[in-house]
Amino acid sequence: MLMDLLPLILSIVAIAIAIISIVTIRYIYRYLYNLLEELDISTIISRKKSKRVKRYIAIKILCPEETDIVTYIKSLSRDINELLGPIGRIRCGVTLISFRADKRRAILRVVGYSECVKHVLLILSIQHLLKNQCIAIPIKTSGLLTRIRKFVGYK
Repeated sequence: MLMDLLPLILSIVAIAIAIISIVTIRYIYRYLYNLLEELDISTIISRKKSKRVKRYIAIKILCPEETDIVTYIKSLSRDINELLGPIGRIRCGVTLISFRADKRRAILRVVGYSECVKHVLLILSIQHLLKNQCIAIPIKTSGLLTRIRKFVGYK
């Protein structure tokens, strides 16, 4: 009699273990998800890896007459990197590609993730408030250097 009930008892125990493990796994998953939300790490983990993009920003420089525009434009990429901070410098690379003093226009290259361009545009918009110098106005953003050069009037 006991031998006939043994498979039934084993089946019931296996189903109970499976149900308990599913409930436990869901509890652990919910606990870990809440912990990651609390630490704001879940957005980093769950976000797909985006590839690094290269964008070009055309800027127009407005300076008072007594300010040397060449000195300002040489220090512009250094000032942007300083305002980005250490993590921003690692994630975003900002380089001055070209500058035309006669038209007072320059081209910056931003290499990094998609939010890097937004950070650099924001820094360009507020940097004159912090440095009390010239104003760098972003006028166009593009992914192609030839298109941005054409817009600025290089060729």
